[in-house]
Amino acid sequence: MCIRDRIIVFFEDKEKILSDDITERQKFMQDKYYSNAILITKPGAIQTTLRQTLQDRAISSEFRIEHFEENELFVNITKHELVPKHIVITNDEKEALLTKYKLKESQLPKMLQSDPIAKYYGLKRKQVVKIIRSSETAGQYVTYRIVAVSYTHLR
Repeated sequence: MCIRDRIIVFFEDKEKILSDDITERQKFMQDKYYSNAILITKPGAIQTTLRQTLQDRAISSEFRIEHFEENELFVNITKHELVPKHIVITNDEKEALLTKYKLKESQLPKMLQSDPIAKYYGLKRKQVVKIIRSSETAGQYVTYRIVAVSYTHLR
């Protein structure tokens, strides 16, 4: 049994995080019924291959660990003046959007799951975000993006 709304935060002070450390965290999550976790590490503590493994596991596993380095958390990126407002829409709103404009999911512009905003909101593959930008000519400009693992497809 996994409770979907439970999240745990792991603070790792190690200089180097190994695959066994991640497996240990996932086992803890499973034992304590957590489906989501945030792993905060020192800069450079996770090698590129392990970072990719984390992303792959987030797609294929019911236990998702989102990784942040400490320096990524110094500033709230959603409050920056150059970052437009992002609103996560529901599945019903997504279906209404696709129907209204006669679109398929694959026709929406993409946002990578590794994008800082996607990570901030904990967005998962195929979720859609509404982006509201200020415009001198139109006042506001609204666009939508679907979260994808890569720009080539939604996998």
